[in-house]
Amino acid sequence: MAPIRLVTGLGALMFVIAIVIGIYTFIQHLSGTATTGWSSLMLSIWAIGGVQMMSLGVVGEYIGRIYSEVKQRPRFIVEQNSYVEK
Repeated sequence: MAPIRLVTGLGALMFVIAIVIGIYTFIQHLSGTATTGWSSLMLSIWAIGGVQMMSLGVVGEYIGRIYSEVKQRPRFIVEQNSYVEK
């Protein structure tokens, strides 16, 4: 399940990058040198991409744990044997 955790980590990293871009944009806006359009577009792309990758990692982790639980179980369990020998 290491690749799934890698996806989750990359999603978190992308979201942190979006936060850094947001702080950088805010500082540029306060100083009056903000580039219109570019920063809001990049911020939204990185933030949405990060959230999507983290969500994909969480769902993948959940499915991986379900698979590891199910693969070690028999297909059916005989609760009671009602066969009578003559």
